Amino acid sequence: MSFGDEYYTLKAKKLGIRARSYFKLEELDHKFKIIHDNNKILDLGAAPGSWIQYCRDKTKKKVSITSVDLKPIEPLNDFLFNHIVENINDISVNSLGRDYDVVLSDMAPNTSGIKGQDTYESYELVLKAFSICKNVLKDKGFFVAKYFQGEEFQELRNELKQFFNVLKQFKPKSSRKKSKEIFFIGIR
Repeated sequence: MSFGDEYYTLKAKKLGIRARSYFKLEELDHKFKIIHDNNKILDLGAAPGSWIQYCRDKTKKKVSITSVDLKPIEPLNDFLFNHIVENINDISVNSLGRDYDVVLSDMAPNTSGIKGQDTYESYELVLKAFSICKNVLKDKGFFVAKYFQGEEFQELRNELKQFFNVLKQFKPKSSRKKSKEIFFIGIR
């Protein structure tokens, strides 16, 4: 079944979900079995908190989440998580801890409309998330990162393949049709 781009936005509003990206993680999780009870999760680029909502809902609150974003995130009344308001380029990896089961990155650049610039900045954000991931992800852990496809795609894919035992890419149906975003899913 095909839905228009507004379907997921309206569904999120109706269900009290913070953003349509909730459904992207839901699709990724259904396909790749990423989120499990008692996971320790690092969520990079976490605002407004929809991926935190999904992890909470999926595990019935049996999950530990540390999130990082430039923006604060409104608390979820029924769920505690550790949120760090900081630029991803300034964060100390040591401050994040270690042994994460899952590292999520829904980071995206502030788009300019200049395709080459936007895709390159997306590439840089995936590399930053990957750099953090290499230091904090435990064996058999999952890495999920959004990337705006550009000319760096093959280079990025090759770099990720060197670290992960399994590397997949996937575009959720809940992504906007015209969006160039895909997600890399790496399993260590």
